[in-house]
Amino acid sequence: MTAPQALSQADGNVDKNGVAIKGYDPVAYFPDHGGEATKGKKDITAEYNGAVYRFASEANRDVFLSDPEAYAPAYGGWCAYAMADGKPVTVDPKRFEVHDGRLFLFYRDWFTDTLKPWQKDRDTLRDRADRAWSEIVEESEG
Repeated sequence: MTAPQALSQADGNVDKNGVAIKGYDPVAYFPDHGGEATKGKKDITAEYNGAVYRFASEANRDVFLSDPEAYAPAYGGWCAYAMADGKPVTVDPKRFEVHDGRLFLFYRDWFTDTLKPWQKDRDTLRDRADRAWSEIVEESEG
C-alpha cells in the first residue's frame, strides 16, 4: 500500500464533499439517543478528523462535540467486517451495531450482509480490525 492510499483510507469513508456516514447522524445510532440510523440535516454539522458529520438535531451535535472520539464510527466509518482483513469497504449506514460503546458500520447489498458474520465472531474480528486500522493509521502518519 502506498502512502497516498493509506492516507485516504485513514482519513475515513467520506463522500466527495467530505461528508461521513452518507449524511447519517453518528449520535443517533447510540441507544441513549434513539438507537436508529437517522439522516442528519445539511445545516447542522460538525467537523472531526477532516470529515463533516451531519446531525438530526443541535442537541446531537452538542453531544458529539463533547466527545467526538466516543461517537465517531470505528475504523473511519469503513465496514468493520472488511477491516478485519485490512480492507476499506464502503458501508450501508442502516447496517450498524453499537457494542461496548463503539459504533460499527457494515457493508450490505442484495447478496451480502456483513453484520451477520461479524456478530458470530465479534471479538476475534474486532481484534483483527483494530490491529488493521492501527496499521493503516500508523502508515498514514509515517
